[in-house]
Amino acid sequence: MDNRLLKRLYHKYQKEIYLYLYSLCKNRDLAEDLVQDTFLKAIFSLSDEHTNMRAWLYLVARNLYYNFSQKQKKEVLQDEFDAKSYEKEVMDGLEHILRD
Repeated sequence: MDNRLLKRLYHKYQKEIYLYLYSLCKNRDLAEDLVQDTFLKAIFSLSDEHTNMRAWLYLVARNLYYNFSQKQKKEVLQDEFDAKSYEKEVMDGLEHILRD
Protein backbone atom coordinates (compact mmCIF):
# COMPACT_ATOMS: atom_id res chain seq x y z
CA MET A 1 0.00 0.00 0.00
CA ASP A 2 1.26 3.46 -0.92
CA ASN A 3 2.64 5.55 1.96
CA ARG A 4 0.62 8.62 0.89
CA LEU A 5 -2.54 6.51 0.82
CA LEU A 6 -1.83 5.26 4.35
CA LYS A 7 -1.39 8.80 5.64
CA ARG A 8 -4.64 9.94 4.02
CA LEU A 9 -6.45 6.94 5.42
CA TYR A 10 -5.12 7.60 8.92
CA HIS A 11 -6.01 11.29 8.84
CA LYS A 12 -9.47 10.57 7.47
CA TYR A 13 -10.52 7.94 10.05
CA GLN A 14 -8.26 8.38 13.08
CA LYS A 15 -10.57 10.71 15.01
CA GLU A 16 -13.74 8.69 14.55
CA ILE A 17 -11.99 5.40 15.38
CA TYR A 18 -10.56 7.07 18.49
CA LEU A 19 -14.02 8.28 19.56
CA TYR A 20 -15.47 4.83 18.96
CA LEU A 21 -12.77 3.14 21.04
CA TYR A 22 -13.03 5.79 23.75
CA SER A 23 -16.77 5.16 23.96
CA LEU A 24 -15.99 1.50 24.62
CA CYS A 25 -13.15 1.78 27.12
CA LYS A 26 -13.64 5.25 28.70
CA ASN A 27 -9.86 5.65 28.92
CA ARG A 28 -8.02 8.18 26.77
CA ASP A 29 -4.61 6.50 26.88
CA LEU A 30 -6.01 3.06 26.14
CA ALA A 31 -8.12 4.43 23.28
CA GLU A 32 -5.05 6.10 21.76
CA ASP A 33 -3.05 2.86 22.02
CA LEU A 34 -5.88 0.88 20.47
CA VAL A 35 -6.16 3.37 17.58
CA GLN A 36 -2.50 2.83 16.74
CA ASP A 37 -2.92 -0.94 17.00
CA THR A 38 -6.06 -0.77 14.87
CA PHE A 39 -4.36 0.95 11.96
CA LEU A 40 -1.28 -1.24 12.20
CA LYS A 41 -3.26 -4.46 12.29
CA ALA A 42 -5.76 -3.32 9.66
CA ILE A 43 -3.02 -2.40 7.22
CA PHE A 44 -1.09 -5.64 7.67
CA SER A 45 -4.15 -7.85 7.38
CA LEU A 46 -6.06 -5.97 4.69
CA SER A 47 -6.74 -8.00 1.58
CA ASP A 48 -6.79 -6.44 -1.89
CA GLU A 49 -10.43 -7.24 -2.47
CA HIS A 50 -11.59 -5.34 0.64
CA THR A 51 -13.50 -2.26 -0.53
CA ASN A 52 -14.97 -0.65 2.61
CA MET A 53 -11.95 0.52 4.59
CA ARG A 54 -14.04 2.35 7.18
CA ALA A 55 -16.01 -0.79 8.06
CA TRP A 56 -12.78 -2.80 8.16
CA LEU A 57 -11.22 -0.33 10.63
CA TYR A 58 -14.27 -0.46 12.90
CA LEU A 59 -14.21 -4.26 12.84
CA VAL A 60 -10.51 -4.39 13.71
CA ALA A 61 -10.93 -1.74 16.44
CA ARG A 62 -13.83 -3.60 18.03
CA ASN A 63 -11.99 -6.91 17.97
CA LEU A 64 -8.86 -5.39 19.49
CA TYR A 65 -10.91 -3.82 22.28
CA TYR A 66 -12.75 -7.07 23.03
CA ASN A 67 -9.50 -9.05 23.01
CA PHE A 68 -7.96 -6.53 25.40
CA SER A 69 -11.03 -6.62 27.62
CA GLN A 70 -11.05 -10.43 27.80
CA LYS A 71 -7.34 -10.46 28.64
CA GLN A 72 -7.92 -7.95 31.45
CA LYS A 73 -10.74 -10.07 32.89
CA LYS A 74 -8.51 -13.14 32.91
CA GLU A 75 -5.75 -11.22 34.68
CA VAL A 76 -8.17 -9.94 37.33
CA LEU A 77 -9.51 -13.44 37.89
CA GLN A 78 -5.96 -14.78 38.18
CA ASP A 79 -5.06 -12.02 40.66
CA GLU A 80 -8.15 -12.83 42.73
CA PHE A 81 -7.26 -16.53 42.64
CA ASP A 82 -3.67 -15.77 43.69
CA ALA A 83 -4.88 -13.56 46.56
CA LYS A 84 -7.29 -16.23 47.79
CA SER A 85 -4.58 -18.87 47.51
CA TYR A 86 -2.17 -16.72 49.50
CA GLU A 87 -4.82 -16.00 52.12
CA LYS A 88 -5.53 -19.72 52.47
CA GLU A 89 -1.82 -20.48 52.87
CA VAL A 90 -1.51 -17.82 55.58
CA MET A 91 -4.58 -19.11 57.43
CA ASP A 92 -3.37 -22.72 57.19
CA GLY A 93 0.01 -21.62 58.52
CA LEU A 94 -1.58 -19.77 61.42
CA GLU A 95 -3.77 -22.72 62.28
CA HIS A 96 -0.72 -24.99 62.25
CA ILE A 97 1.16 -22.61 64.58
CA LEU A 98 -1.79 -22.32 66.96
CA ARG A 99 -2.18 -26.13 67.14
CA ASP A 100 1.41 -26.62 68.24
